[in-house]
Amino acid sequence: MVAAGGKETALVDALVRAYPRAVAGPITSYAYDATLRQGALVYRAAAGGITEIAAPGRLYPEGIAGQLSGVAGCVDTTTDGLVVLTSEDGTASLTFGPE
Repeated sequence: MVAAGGKETALVDALVRAYPRAVAGPITSYAYDATLRQGALVYRAAAGGITEIAAPGRLYPEGIAGQLSGVAGCVDTTTDGLVVLTSEDGTASLTFGPE
């Protein structure tokens, strides 16, 4: 993945993805489109639970945005992804992509 002299190979770009780092409940589904840099996570949310999406800065130099539906809560952008706080139990759908 790293050539002599410390230069990254093309394989690194092929492997770098946004992914759920922590999920506040069982995952129902997760999909990520590397070409569009968009993802969708559906999970059974727990009230007060925190979910994190890791989003490497090299993929989102313009920033990342997320939208939560299905349950009440909030989505905040961090330096390396998204943090979602749900305020009720239920099926949460989180979509995300470039800002």
